Amino acid sequence: MTVNLRLLVLGTTKYSDSSLILHGYTPELGRITLMLKGVRNAKRGSIRTALFQPLNHLEAVVDYKPNRGMHYLKEAKVYSVYKTLHQDISKSSVILFLSDILNQVLREEQQENEPLFHFLVHALDWFDCTDKSANFHLKFLMEFTKFLGLYPNFSGTKTDFFDLASGSYVSQEPYENGLIAPLLNHWESLDACSFESLEKLQLNQQIRQQLLSQIIVYYRLHIQQFKEPKSLAVLHGLFN
Repeated sequence: MTVNLRLLVLGTTKYSDSSLILHGYTPELGRITLMLKGVRNAKRGSIRTALFQPLNHLEAVVDYKPNRGMHYLKEAKVYSVYKTLHQDISKSSVILFLSDILNQVLREEQQENEPLFHFLVHALDWFDCTDKSANFHLKFLMEFTKFLGLYPNFSGTKTDFFDLASGSYVSQEPYENGLIAPLLNHWESLDACSFESLEKLQLNQQIRQQLLSQIIVYYRLHIQQFKEPKSLAVLHGLFN
């Protein structure tokens, strides 16, 4: 059957000399895999590979067959036009990194989840419009864990030590994978702020890199088979 879907592009894989496999995320179906026949052939109709940049928000017409692992893309167009995400070098590096994270973490998420889709769309739209972007990826990764059921427990009795393995405060400093002040204070401030108030966080490049490293550790501890994305390297040196 033919269905109309909104989707976010998680990534693509080359298939033959002229085709692509598209990995996308939709509100109704969760993750979906689509075959794009002939899309790499310049003579093919209106569908061009430029549509499938990381985390592009598309409207797609899909030949969908339930219980199949792959479906066919018939038509596609941009649903939401980004003004800066793929033009600004810093933002495009962040987008590449986040798409790698999402593509990996959402690999088995093949069910309806409109709240997650709406969070992703809202966050990307905000990022596209702001010029205060240095801390965005940190807040995004923290908020994303809410939709995975993995959000750190900040509601318990606060102590001077936070255990990344349990995701909670503990009475003694953990032997490994623990946070203490001053980095713990920045971790708590990141939790307490919104996207709109991110610019108020006083973080230098070193602190950002430390926070990002600990968030990646948190993902590794709580998500089975999670691997540090190769694109993490492109973030080093950004946001001085």
